[in-house]
Amino acid sequence: MKHLTDSVKKSLETSNWYSAIAISLAIPDICVKITDGTKTTGKKYAKWFDNYVGENYKTNYSSNQLEMTKKYASIEEYERLLKGTRLSGNDCYALRCAFLHEGSGEINSQSAREILDEIKFLEPNYQMNVHGSIINNKLVLHTDEFCLHILQGVENWQKELTEEQKERLYTFLKVKNVFGFINEKIE
Repeated sequence: MKHLTDSVKKSLETSNWYSAIAISLAIPDICVKITDGTKTTGKKYAKWFDNYVGENYKTNYSSNQLEMTKKYASIEEYERLLKGTRLSGNDCYALRCAFLHEGSGEINSQSAREILDEIKFLEPNYQMNVHGSIINNKLVLHTDEFCLHILQGVENWQKELTEEQKERLYTFLKVKNVFGFINEKIE
C-alpha cells in the first residue's frame, strides 16, 4: 500500500490534483479486495469508506437544529442532515464512478448516489477553508484534505489486517526498474 499512499502524497506535494484524487478514489476498492479476497462492489466500497473515512464527514446537529432545518430548508438538505453525514460511502462511490469513468464530479446520474448532486474539488487555500461546505446540494472539498482523510483511513485499516490479508498486499501491481525486473526473472 505504501507505493500508492506515497503516490498520493507526492501528487499533493506537486499540485498534481487529478492524480491525487484518482488514486484516493481507487484506494477503497483495493482495500476491500485485500480485506476479503473477493471482487469489490459498490456496497463494500461504501462500507469501507463509512468505517474508515466517514467520521471526517459526520455532522453533529442537535434535534433543535434539525427541526429548524426541516422548517426552512429543502427536503434534500433535511434528509442529508438526518443521515448525519456530509459525504456518505455511497456518495463517495458514486464520485469514484463519475470521476474515474467519466471525468466528472456530477453524481446525480450515478445509481449509487445517495443524497448529493455533485462534489467539487478546490485547491488548498490556507486563508479560507470551505472543506465540507454544501451549497445547492453540491459538496465542496479541498483536494488535500479529502486525500489525507483517505490516507488516514488506510492507516487505520492496515492496523486491523490479519496475516492472510497482509499476504494479499504482495499481489499488487508495482512498477519496477528494469534491472530489478531482470534480476527477478533470472532468479
